[in-house]
Amino acid sequence: MMSFFEMGGYGSFIWPSYGITFAALIWLFFSSWQRAKKAAKELQDMDSPKPD
Repeated sequence: MMSFFEMGGYGSFIWPSYGITFAALIWLFFSSWQRAKKAAKELQDMDSPKPD
């Protein structure tokens, strides 16, 4: 099992790169999700009639 985590001596390079990639994907997901919510709200505000 330890040989899997050591990855032939390159584990200290591989596992942090997996962590950085995972963190970037999580950030990208939440950033896109918030931007989509903001765009939907702006679109809804543009479609709603303005009171006189």
